[in-house]
Amino acid sequence: GGAGGAAAAGGVSTSSAHDHAMEFHRVGVESLLVKVADGILNDLLLVDGEDADGDCHGDEGNGEEGLAKKELLAAAVLTALRVLAVNDEIIQTMVALGVLPIVTKALRLSVTTNDTTTTIDEEESSTRSNLLRKHRLAAGSLGLIRNLCGNDEIKTNLCLGSSTDHQQVSISSTPSALPHLLRAMQLYPTISPIQEHACGTLAAMALRRPSNARAIIDEGGPRLILTAMKRHEENVSVQRQGALAVRNIVSRLMRDLDGSSGDNVASGNTTVEDARSAIRDRFGELGVE
Repeated sequence: GGAGGAAAAGGVSTSSAHDHAMEFHRVGVESLLVKVADGILNDLLLVDGEDADGDCHGDEGNGEEGLAKKELLAAAVLTALRVLAVNDEIIQTMVALGVLPIVTKALRLSVTTNDTTTTIDEEESSTRSNLLRKHRLAAGSLGLIRNLCGNDEIKTNLCLGSSTDHQQVSISSTPSALPHLLRAMQLYPTISPIQEHACGTLAAMALRRPSNARAIIDEGGPRLILTAMKRHEENVSVQRQGALAVRNIVSRLMRDLDGSSGDNVASGNTTVEDARSAIRDRFGELGVE
């Protein structure tokens, strides 16, 4: 859904976008793009760590201009991977190449700030400049995650994180991307592509997956979804994806409750209707109507 919709919005028919993506897939372009993304992000992680320690080497590659170029390149590569992720065959190939920990790493980098940062609008000039530079990385990584969430197993890995207890960490293992996604929504409230991709990702994560829907609610997702919709009232894409996110989160949990007995909802005197009302209240108190 996400990949085809993005193609159609750009004036390219879904069928031709799919055909073009398959042509690149047949020659193995994903392997090159994933390798390039991993290399650039590792460089950026090193520099980000140096900056956090206050140790600025001042060489050309790690200066402000060098960082901006690397982040732009990383965002471009992630965007290329996003437009290629048009079907499950290509998505599975990317996952086998290790794209999940890479894209999660990119998203984490895009929201790495000091602990007191609230939004890009409220920061001093130096921090604001840093966030403005990183917002393309946030948009690129969220766009790719959104399309990867077309696969049910993969979206659960991205939402909840892969379980690696007593297991060897595999190339597809990744920590949860959900906290970083919600942090991006908080940091970049005025940047519509970030809000659109984030809402679209939450909508995809919640679809057919009640455990994901519960995690989104528990992490404060409803408030950020509705904030995005209120802040971007004239943006059709944000409104559409936000509405889908609300629908998928609520309807999935409602359907899950409809198939449960009162004893399975919770211990004590909680009933299915109590739980259903609690879900409605979580959105209602935010003014969703």
